[in-house]
Amino acid sequence: MSIIHVKLQRQCLFCRCDPNEETNFWENKLTSGQGWAYGYEALLKKNAGKLKGWIGYTLAWSIRQFPDLNAGTPFYSRQDRRHEFELVSTYALKPRVRLSANWIYASGNPLTAPLSSFVSFKNDRIGLIDYGAMNAYRTKAIHRLDVGIQFHRKRKYFERFWEIGFYNAYNRQNPFYYSVETIENPRQGTVKYELRSRALFPIVPSVSYNVKW
Repeated sequence: MSIIHVKLQRQCLFCRCDPNEETNFWENKLTSGQGWAYGYEALLKKNAGKLKGWIGYTLAWSIRQFPDLNAGTPFYSRQDRRHEFELVSTYALKPRVRLSANWIYASGNPLTAPLSSFVSFKNDRIGLIDYGAMNAYRTKAIHRLDVGIQFHRKRKYFERFWEIGFYNAYNRQNPFYYSVETIENPRQGTVKYELRSRALFPIVPSVSYNVKW
């Protein structure tokens, strides 16, 4: 377990403030606190035989606490990823033909997401959003399978091989980023905020040619 001390920005550094005022010094726009990071890692590896590969697993926590943030209550940092699992394997189908498969799984990261919205009548009906506790929402887990086949051939001075592969073989729609979208209902005169995820890479085929000296 390790303890770290970090500083976070409390206000915008690019606001139109008088730089001569003491309250506008950049040192006064930071808050300090502490954090904890600890976990466990395990690795099982096989180097002999036609089937080779390894299995890795990581269990980890990353926690932060700041007196001026989240009412002083500890919260999980964005780097907190509870579980990570990876399976990497190759199989020598023939002396010159090799199959490969990699599967990864990772739990989601903490995120501060909006919980509700309301209107402030004190400031010309300005819409306000309640985000609740810091990093209280956990994003979706990600996982995918990459497969490939390699055709090797050794020459006198080098080795070359073709590789045909598929990234994200079962076309998992892993979230790449999240956005808050506004949904208006003119008939009812209501506005709803919805957190949606966007995927970037579907199944992607690839062909490569490699030369190794």
